[in-house]
Amino acid sequence: MPLLEVSNLTKYYGANLILEQISFQIDPGTKTGLIGPNGCGKTTLLNIIEGREDYDSGRITFQTGLQLGYLTQEPQFSEGLTVEGEMLAVFADLRALADQISAIEHAMGDLSPGAANADHDQLSALMDKYSNLRERFERQGGYEYRPRIRSVLNGLGLPKDFWDRQTSSLSGGEKTRLSLARLLLSEPDLLLLDEPTNYLDIQAVEWLEHFMKDYRGAVLAVSHDRYFLDRIAQGILEMEDHHITSYAGNYSSYLLQRQQLIQSWEKAYSLQQKEISRQEKMIRESRETEKAKKEAASRQKRLDLVQRLEKPPGEQDGIRLKFGAAHRSGKRVLEVENLTKAFDSRQILKTISFALHAGDKIALLGPNGSGKTTLLRILMGDLVADDGRVRWGHAVSTGYYSQEQPDLNLSGTPFEEILNTRGFDNLAARNHLALFQFKGDDVFKRVEDLSGGERRRLALAKLVLDKANFLILDEPTNHLDLRSIEALENALTAYEGTLLFVSHDRYFVNKVAQRLLLLSPEGHIAPFEGKYEDYQNWLAEQKEALAAAKKEAPVSSASQSQQKLRQLRRPKKVSQRTLEALASVEAEIASLEERRTEIAELLCTPEVYQDYLESQKLTDEDQEAVARLQQLYDQWSELTTEVEASNVSQSARNVSKSPDLDRQ
Repeated sequence: MPLLEVSNLTKYYGANLILEQISFQIDPGTKTGLIGPNGCGKTTLLNIIEGREDYDSGRITFQTGLQLGYLTQEPQFSEGLTVEGEMLAVFADLRALADQISAIEHAMGDLSPGAANADHDQLSALMDKYSNLRERFERQGGYEYRPRIRSVLNGLGLPKDFWDRQTSSLSGGEKTRLSLARLLLSEPDLLLLDEPTNYLDIQAVEWLEHFMKDYRGAVLAVSHDRYFLDRIAQGILEMEDHHITSYAGNYSSYLLQRQQLIQSWEKAYSLQQKEISRQEKMIRESRETEKAKKEAASRQKRLDLVQRLEKPPGEQDGIRLKFGAAHRSGKRVLEVENLTKAFDSRQILKTISFALHAGDKIALLGPNGSGKTTLLRILMGDLVADDGRVRWGHAVSTGYYSQEQPDLNLSGTPFEEILNTRGFDNLAARNHLALFQFKGDDVFKRVEDLSGGERRRLALAKLVLDKANFLILDEPTNHLDLRSIEALENALTAYEGTLLFVSHDRYFVNKVAQRLLLLSPEGHIAPFEGKYEDYQNWLAEQKEALAAAKKEAPVSSASQSQQKLRQLRRPKKVSQRTLEALASVEAEIASLEERRTEIAELLCTPEVYQDYLESQKLTDEDQEAVARLQQLYDQWSELTTEVEASNVSQSARNVSKSPDLDRQ
């Protein structure tokens, strides 16, 4: 039996049709992605399923006893609780059970044999109850819930220094992550997730993907993250034109199936149009006789009864974006030297240096809080660095997309913003705005009344019209639907200028960026020559090789040397200097081998192997240790050979002096 079954659901907002007779089902344990253009009703559908909104007709059926969890884009928390307190509240029943167990322990102590008020029967009853409660506590995960809290909070980018903070002090993104953590720990039968990867950095998204693969419940997730949909989805629901279409498999499978569906649709539509044209021509050419008129009327009636196929959507529904540059820049576009920035006592950027050349397309990656936006703001002059230098090349003109959109006129309208940007006529301005989901009367809304997402889309719509030869973009895909993101990808791929951007959309990064700049949490920067997919492959190879090396590592040479040396009979004739040298070499070998073991363990941890800079640093240290160990092994071999030679010589002398036992 399905967990959820939606049948012929219809929803209006006033006279506006949102959903028309949509039907689908969610089975136990399945992971389903919900996609569609912005404004098509995805969030409305989740609200209806959760019971926050009503609907006009249709039926929604839940499995008996279904536990439903819903991640909204505007989470709410209890007043006065800390981050840790909010997580502990998820396990209120387990904590109450722990209190019962503790109370029984105290009571048993008071009734134990030898106590003044010992009561054997009462003690026996308490022990039985205690045993049952302990078994129940263990069965329900009582000994694991605190480690689970730590794991989920760390995985979603809320480390220990967040745990004592009041939830009211968190930013919007931090609240969303906390809400997601709370929901994951509660383990409902069906998770409804509205853009769960928003406000997560790449490491947190990858952690969430691994969590979702092992999650036993079902998931219905609205998402524009194509890698996420590829890795967790077993089915795709596409909403478009008030209807819903179901596809089996992940996002890549959906693309293939949709392409095949549209091709079949186009063929059927073309054949029908040809037949309609043929019939209409025959009707027009009918002779003016009574018989011909009757035949024409009969033919027209049959034609009127034909159910006309809708015209299939064109490629990208006509979306076409193009960035242009008024002039070319010089070969060297930007040089950053020893840039440093701190906020209060926290160092964000530490003497970072890099250069960009004309035509470079570079993604700036790093965990949340590592300084990506700070660096972009310094480059644009919105922040002043504490130290270091930024040098611009010849004839560089910049176009900047920030997440705050300070250049928008709050008292104006989207229509006026676009008209004033390039001097479009009315139709051209409306057509351009439509590419960014501003349609109908939306183009005449006041900017100050737009949502945060709408303002970001408007800022991006303006940027497309600039003629800058160097684009600096901070999370440009946020609040765009999939088809608009794909159009933006194509435009940036074809762009002939220079590009530096921040994005947590891995698919977008992989398609657009030619190489990467990696910011570490410690404020350092490192280049990676290659695309994001190359970087992921490198990380996987590092993890696999180091795990294999750790698993198959032989007994350390230091241990072997010490074992072998213990087997030697050290003769008195070996010089003290040789023995001291051997002991020194063995001690250094042991120290380096121990450090190599530590490095191998560190490189197998996600926080290190996903940090390219730290990973490279430890790898270099390991290679230096290998080189030094080779030198030490050679020295050790020479010294032990000297000891063994002396030992053999001494043994020979001892044999010559020993009595002949056969003669005794």
